Amino acid sequence: MKHLLENDFKDTYPDASNTFVAPDQWFYRFLRRHKLSLRRRTKIGQKLPENLNEKLVAFQRFIIRHHQAQDYDLAQIGNMDETPIFFDMVGNVTVEAKGNKTVHIRTTGNEKNWFTCVLSVLANGTNIRTLF
Repeated sequence: MKHLLENDFKDTYPDASNTFVAPDQWFYRFLRRHKLSLRRRTKIGQKLPENLNEKLVAFQRFIIRHHQAQDYDLAQIGNMDETPIFFDMVGNVTVEAKGNKTVHIRTTGNEKNWFTCVLSVLANGTNIRTLF
């Protein structure tokens, strides 16, 4: 409601956003009165392999064997990962009429634009910092 008062009704009610006070229950009663509900966007994520723990242990043993055989310094063993960060982080919850099967979420149109964040760490616990 504050968002509406600050934007859509600013000209009609200029000082309303500063004086509007309501508990959270006001919002939930408003939703119930208008047969609205908070809906969560659903999405099936990537499934982890069934034998994930065995693969992790095997990789850890592989690294330990090579570390012992080659006598690597821990600062020479590193791990790096890349993850996309989207410019428009679309939320998972929106207000929608009860009973609707499809829930649309409005965006700015930049939900597919992203940049890559590279995270890295060395086995001795220090971070690798690279400037681009």
